[in-house]
Parts: sequence; C-alpha cells; structure tokens
Amino acid sequence: MANPVAFGLMAVLLIAAAVSDLRSGKIPNKLTYPGLIAGIAYWTIAGALTAGRSGALDGLRDSTLAMLMGFGVMFAIFLAGGMGGGDVKLVALVGAWTANLVCVLGTLIYALIVGVLIAIYFMIRYGLFKRTFQRLLGAALTAAARVKPDIPTDSPRVPFGVAICLGGLLAAAEHLLKIPVPWSAW
Repeated sequence: MANPVAFGLMAVLLIAAAVSDLRSGKIPNKLTYPGLIAGIAYWTIAGALTAGRSGALDGLRDSTLAMLMGFGVMFAIFLAGGMGGGDVKLVALVGAWTANLVCVLGTLIYALIVGVLIAIYFMIRYGLFKRTFQRLLGAALTAAARVKPDIPTDSPRVPFGVAICLGGLLAAAEHLLKIPVPWSAW
C-alpha cells in the first residue's frame, strides 16, 4: 500500500537536511533526533489506526528495526572515519520514516551512486583528476609498504548528506509511493 503522507513528511526532513549540509557542512541534531522520534511515532500510530494494538506493535517494530539497520551500517563506516555523525543519523531517519529494511538498503545504494557522481563533478569542477589518481596510487603504494599514508586535507568536501537525501527520496518513492523504476526488473 502506498503511503504518500510518510513520504511527504520524510521528504521535508530530507530536503531541510540537504540544504543544511550544503550551507554549513553539517546536519543538525535538532533536525535528526525529532525526525527519528516522529518517524517511529508515525508508524506506531498508523499501525494502531489500521490494526489496533498488534498493528501499533508492528509499526513500532518495523520502524525501529529499519532505523537500527540504517544506523548500524552507517555507524560502522563512521567508526572507520568515512563520514560524519549527521550522515549516520540521516540514514537512520530514512529507516524510521520508511519502516522498510529494503528501502534502507536502496537508500544506501542510491546514496553511494549519487555520492560518486557528486565526487566526479567536484573532480571536474576543481580540476582534481590528476591529483586524485596520484593520491590513490600513493595510498595504494603506502598500504602495500605498510606505511601510514600522509593524506592532505585540502580537497573539497563532498556533501554526502545531499547524496543520502537524494538516495532516500529515490528509494522511498520506489517503496512508499510504489513508483516503478526501470531497474527493478533486474
């Protein structure tokens, strides 16, 4: 069953997060924490309205599990130094609002694709192709030599929160709005 209300509310939160990430490079907790709670509350109430107490428990369970899955995957990447905490909470927010494990996985895949496209755009815009490939080669050689690489930090930052937002909207359109995508037949 399509759920345009959940999609619309989540879309507002994701767009606000993307704007914040573009402007300040941060996704504020005052957006993500209430968004997480609201997503879980939404599915709990929606379940109660459709199927009583058991529906409320199902909504609570599904939303919480999807939130925890999104959080867990992203937290592992965060611990490895791959991204910021706001990105972790943003994927958890998508899980809370979609209450769908497959949608969280779709969000992660779409966000990775969008993130790569944003990185390529930055590489073209700032003329960083040669420098990026030199750094990759240097990192590979230092890893092979088991030496800690000296990686400069002067590169432009890829706003991965924007990629998560776009990935979340694509995955949610597919799962919450039941919009068929051409690659779903694969």
